[in-house]
Amino acid sequence: MINEICLYCHNDERTSGFKQESFAIPELYLVSIPKFDSKRVIKCNIFLWENRPFPPKEKILGSADSHQIFDFDKYISLSERDRKLMQLQIIHQGMLDIAVDYNWSKEPLEAAYQACLMSDLTFNKQIKKRKLSPNRKQFLSLWAYCDFYHFKISWEVSDKKENILKKGVLLIEEPHFIDMWRQLSFHWVDDDQFIVESDYKGLVTDIWEVDISTC
Repeated sequence: MINEICLYCHNDERTSGFKQESFAIPELYLVSIPKFDSKRVIKCNIFLWENRPFPPKEKILGSADSHQIFDFDKYISLSERDRKLMQLQIIHQGMLDIAVDYNWSKEPLEAAYQACLMSDLTFNKQIKKRKLSPNRKQFLSLWAYCDFYHFKISWEVSDKKENILKKGVLLIEEPHFIDMWRQLSFHWVDDDQFIVESDYKGLVTDIWEVDISTC
C-alpha cells in the first residue's frame, strides 16, 4: 500500500511558493485512496517540468516515478482554491501514469480524486479512533489539519451525543511537518488529563500533557 506521494520541481523564484504549498493536497489524495494492491510500490514521486524531454524514470524498489508538464506561471496567477485544484489534477494525472506502468486498477485513484473534490480540497483528518474517558462520560478526539500555510494538531472533548465540551490546539507548524500526524498516539490519564505522544520508529520523541480542567 502506498504511504507517500511527493511533488518535486526545479528551484527558482517562481517555484519557491509552490514548494511551500505542495504538502496538503498530496497528503489529502493519499489518505483518500481506498486500499488496493500497489505491487510493492510504497512511495510515488511526481516530477514537474516546464518542457520536454523528460529524463528516464528511475527503477528503485518500492518507489515509482511519473514526469509531468506543469505551467508554473499559470499556477502562481490563480486563486488559492484554483491552485489546490491544479495540484490535485496533476497529482491524479501522475498517479494514473504510474498505474499504467504497474498495471494498477484505476478505480481506487478515481475514487481518491472524487473524494478530494467532495472534501472541498481540505486536509482535515481525525487521528485514529476517539478515546472514551475513564468515567465513560466523554470522548477525546485528535485532528490533523493542513493548508498552504500551516499544519495544525487540535483536540476535542465531546459527550456521548457528540456535543463539543472543550477543545484546543496542540501545535501549529509549517506544512512540511504534515507527516507528524501519522506518528501520534494519545490516551487518558484520568477524567481531566490526557497525554499525546509522538512516536518515531518506536522511540517517543515528544510528549504533550493537557489538563482540560484548566481549559
